[in-house]
Amino acid sequence: MLAAMKSKSTNSQFGWDDFDTEAYYGQYRSGILWDDCCLARMTIGALLELGVPLRSQVIGVDACNGGVIRGPSMLAPFMRDDGVLYWSDYGKPQLDHAKKIIASGKKGNLGDWAVHQTHMGECHPAWSGAALRACQLGKVTQQSIFELPENAYDIAITCFGPESLTGDRAEWKRAVTRFFRSVKPGHAVVMLYMGKSTGYSSAGGSFPAVPISQDDVLSIANKQLEKIQAFYIPSTDHGIRPEGEQFSYDGMGGIVGLKRTT
Repeated sequence: MLAAMKSKSTNSQFGWDDFDTEAYYGQYRSGILWDDCCLARMTIGALLELGVPLRSQVIGVDACNGGVIRGPSMLAPFMRDDGVLYWSDYGKPQLDHAKKIIASGKKGNLGDWAVHQTHMGECHPAWSGAALRACQLGKVTQQSIFELPENAYDIAITCFGPESLTGDRAEWKRAVTRFFRSVKPGHAVVMLYMGKSTGYSSAGGSFPAVPISQDDVLSIANKQLEKIQAFYIPSTDHGIRPEGEQFSYDGMGGIVGLKRTT
């Protein structure tokens, strides 16, 4: 039993091509959790505090996108009209889901995700059309976070990705480090994460997680980023997990900063 559990502790042991995106995200699209509201406000505010000019960045990426519009929408107001915003992931279901959202968004239809755009617009007017803009500038790309090119992106985000790819802490550190290194020096980085997640399930399958803390994230970020803003929202009801879910988490956190130039 222990051997079997260990064999499924790393990213490569999981069949991500079998992940049911519709079943997983269908649980959360009908409304916005308090945690998500807080993270959106804090992330938008932190990015503006860094002084990144709106509509100034050429190449952006949401690593471990998962077929979700949230990450690209956070970055979209900073992208130039001729820029490219990569929705980057590795699994085919996640990539297919991203393509579906982008195609629909280009026609002005966000479906269940429209409520998220409305909320972001209430946080700041520059985000009033952010989700639609994320679709207009979006390009789906198959890419592992472990293989992101170094010093390639003008702005980058990952939302709950690295800690949800694996149950192995060393592998998590490698993913986060690679993500930070993919950003150009002096440019903005956003990482949103689940605190002390014990895993998650979808459509009968169980998936790994590393139970990280804010200190764990900062131990890596402090070496690669500057002007860091860190925030954490404790969860009181674990609302993001469906009733009866065997897994849990402690809260949601985020860090925003600039890639070090030295």
